[in-house]
Amino acid sequence: MIREHFWRGNARSHPDCRAIVVASAVAEGAANDAFVRLEKVDYHPALKAKIRIHMQTPEGAKEKSITVKKGDDLATRSDGRSGYQDGYQITAINAEPGNEHIQFNNGKTLQLGEELGGVRDDIWRVQIKQTVKRH
Repeated sequence: MIREHFWRGNARSHPDCRAIVVASAVAEGAANDAFVRLEKVDYHPALKAKIRIHMQTPEGAKEKSITVKKGDDLATRSDGRSGYQDGYQITAINAEPGNEHIQFNNGKTLQLGEELGGVRDDIWRVQIKQTVKRH
């Protein structure tokens, strides 16, 4: 019989709980690559999309959500990030329910909820594999 038990507080203070330590992982050099995640598409009052990209800051690349429209160039909108120099101008935005997407002049299309250039899933896979291996 499997019984689920949720304990609030310090896991070591309850006899049936064990602490799980999750490995830390960092993708080196990935901040220089183009990264775009489509978070939202809206058509009111005008057709636009909310995306998440790497922005250039004095401290380096930082993820930030921005609102874009057709014709926007991510190289400019990211304050000069080199990863967006070739082909990241928005050529189309589709707000049709169930088919929301944006398209770039490099031919890439990004559906709602998808991301390009992200390494998040790869990092999670490594963390989960290491966590299972340790426990």
